[in-house]
Amino acid sequence: MKKVYFGSKLNNQRIPFWQPWGCLGCAGRLLTFLLLLLLLLFILSLFRHCDCQEDGGSTWNPPIEGGERVGLPSPDENVLPPFEESTPIPNPGDGGATEIYPDMLYVIFDSEANDQTFLTFAEEFTMRYPEPEHKIEYYNTGSKTAVLRVPETQRDIICERLPEEIPTIQFFVIPVEVMTQYAAITPNDPAFNNEDKSWYFDPIQMREAWGITQGSSEIIVGIVDSYMDLNHPELQGDRCIHPYSVVTGTADVAPKSTTPPDYAGHGTLVTAVAVGNGNNGHGSSGIAPKCKFIPVSMGEHLNTITEVEGLLYCMYHGATVINLSCGTSFSEMITQMPLEQQIRFSEQQGTAQEKMWDYVFQLAEKRNVTIVWAAGNENCYGAMDASKRNENTIRVAAVDRNLKKADFSNYGNFSDKNIYESTISAPGVDIWGALPNNSYDAWPGTSFSAPIITGVVALIKSENKDLTTSQIIKILQSTGKPVSGAPEIGKLVQVKDALEKAKKTVASTVVE
Repeated sequence: MKKVYFGSKLNNQRIPFWQPWGCLGCAGRLLTFLLLLLLLLFILSLFRHCDCQEDGGSTWNPPIEGGERVGLPSPDENVLPPFEESTPIPNPGDGGATEIYPDMLYVIFDSEANDQTFLTFAEEFTMRYPEPEHKIEYYNTGSKTAVLRVPETQRDIICERLPEEIPTIQFFVIPVEVMTQYAAITPNDPAFNNEDKSWYFDPIQMREAWGITQGSSEIIVGIVDSYMDLNHPELQGDRCIHPYSVVTGTADVAPKSTTPPDYAGHGTLVTAVAVGNGNNGHGSSGIAPKCKFIPVSMGEHLNTITEVEGLLYCMYHGATVINLSCGTSFSEMITQMPLEQQIRFSEQQGTAQEKMWDYVFQLAEKRNVTIVWAAGNENCYGAMDASKRNENTIRVAAVDRNLKKADFSNYGNFSDKNIYESTISAPGVDIWGALPNNSYDAWPGTSFSAPIITGVVALIKSENKDLTTSQIIKILQSTGKPVSGAPEIGKLVQVKDALEKAKKTVASTVVE
C-alpha cells in the first residue's frame, strides 16, 4: 500500500505541509487560502458594525456597505438638511398652534433596524416616489432615523400613507416641528449682588446633600442643548466625554463668534448648573460635580430632528440621565386660552408626536435612562407639548426666590380632574453660573430648573444606580415640599431627604 505523507524525514528535515507534494499539496494550499480569506472577511465585518467612537464623528453614522445604495445620499452628502433654507409655517395639524418645516418629514425606525432596513426602505420609497422632489435627504444608522424631503402639497398625505405603503418595515413618520429654548436673554434683576448668587442651594438642602455624595464617575449625564463652551473653568476636565454636534456630525460643540448670545450661553449655563466643576476656586458649583457628562449641541436649529437625534446619541453612548431644556413653542392665542380649552387641546392635538415620543421613552426605559424636561416658560398648561405627556419622564416647573411658583412657569397638576403633568419643582429665577468666554451671569427660566433636577437624579443614581425612573419620581415627590399657593406644580425638591430615601429603596428590575 502506498503511503502519502504531509511531511518527510528526508535528510532529517521535515517538509511543511504547504509545500508542493502532489495533488494533496495543492489542496492544502487552497484550503489554507480559503480559511484565511474567510477569517479576514469576518474581521472586516466586525469593524464595519462598530457604531460609536470616543468623541463623536462618522462612526455614529457609518456608511452602509454592501448592496446597492438606491435612493440613499452618498456619505459626502449625508448631513442634516439646511433648516435655514426652509421657512417654518403654521402647523395645519393643530390649527396653527405650532410651526413645522413645510417640506420635511422625520422617520424613526424600530430599534432592531439595520443596514438592510435602510436599503429596503430607500428602494421602496424611491419606487413609490421616483420624482426628484421626493428624496431621502439624511439617514443615521446610529440613531435609526431618516429625513425625507417632500413637496409641501404632499407632506400630509405621505406622512399618513407611508407606513401603510411599506408595511414590511416598522417606523414612525412625523412632520418636523420647530422648538424653542426656555430662557430669557437678560436676567430679571441685572443688579443682583454677589451674596445672592447661591440663593437657591439652601431651600433644596443642597449643602447637606453634598455631605452624602457629590456624584459618581460611573454616572453619565447627557445634556442636549444649543452650544457648550468646554474651555470654561466650570466645564474643563476629563469628566466631559463623547462631545457631539448633531448638526455637523463632529465633536465641535462650541459657539462661534457669530452665534447669538442666547444660543451661545444657554447650553453652557444649563451644563454648568447640572454638572459644573465644584471646589475649583471659580464661579459656583454644579449639582453633581463629580459625575461625567456628554455635551450634545443642537446649534441654533431646535426642532424635532435635532432634539431626538441628540437624545438618542446620549442614550446610545452611556448616559443614565438626560436633560432637555427646550420644547414646542405655542402661539399666544393658544397659551392664553382658558385652562379647560388648553386641556382639550392637549387631548386632541399632537397625537402623532405623542406616539413618537412614547416610542423614544420606551427605548429609554429599556436602558433605564431618565429623561428630564424643562416645563416651559409660557405660564400655560405644559401637557400641550406632546413631549411632556409621558408619566415616566420628569417635568420640572420653576419657583422664585420666595419659593412661590415663578410667574412664567408652565404647570399641569389638577387633582380634581385627576391630572398630574408637573412632576417636581426647582428654583428657576436668578440662576447664576457659567457663560461663554469665562464669564458668569444669572438667567431665569425652567431651562435652569431642569438641570438642577437632572443633577439631583444623577446624585440619586450615584447612591443607587439601578433605581428606575418611576422609582426616582416617587422618591422626589414623597420627599418634596408643597409649593405654597401653587398645587398646580410639583413639590419643591428636597435633595438630602431624597438621597436618604434612595439609599433605602430596593431597585426594581429593568428588562432589556
